[in-house]
Amino acid sequence: MTKPPPRWMARWSSLPRGSLLAIQGLVLSGLALLFVLLLQGEWQQLEQTAIEHRRLTQRIELLSEQVARMPTLEAVHQNLQQIIQRPTPQGDLMAVLQRIGAELQRWHQQEGSAQRMLRLHLNYDRLLILLENLPAQLRLAEMSVEAQAGRLTTHFTFQDAALAEATALNINE
Repeated sequence: MTKPPPRWMARWSSLPRGSLLAIQGLVLSGLALLFVLLLQGEWQQLEQTAIEHRRLTQRIELLSEQVARMPTLEAVHQNLQQIIQRPTPQGDLMAVLQRIGAELQRWHQQEGSAQRMLRLHLNYDRLLILLENLPAQLRLAEMSVEAQAGRLTTHFTFQDAALAEATALNINE
């Protein structure tokens, strides 16, 4: 009732033990080498992912520290409310410009900025009077003068001193 073993099994069992162990060792080593070669790319990708994870974690920690040093939204709103409640020097400057008879060619104020840019036509005497009578709340950030046919075209960039101070405080906090 028992069948004889298949031929290939009989041939393998008839080999000396040392040869049989050597063949088994070679087969197992080949399989292990194949396994390592197949997984090597996966291991490298895993290492790269771990390095990227550490780098991003450090970046998040750095950004978290920067955010922690920033003023709170409530403090920024309070500063802005204080700035908004202060009277703007714009009216004072307009009064000076009207009094000296300057021709305003362009007026531009950047949104959310304390800077105002003006382009005026006036003569030299009126320019000197304007510079002497500038409102104290304005800081002259930049000025350029061009001579054109007996009159001057003057470009000013003013900065509201109070707004610039508040902005500097918010940045430094």
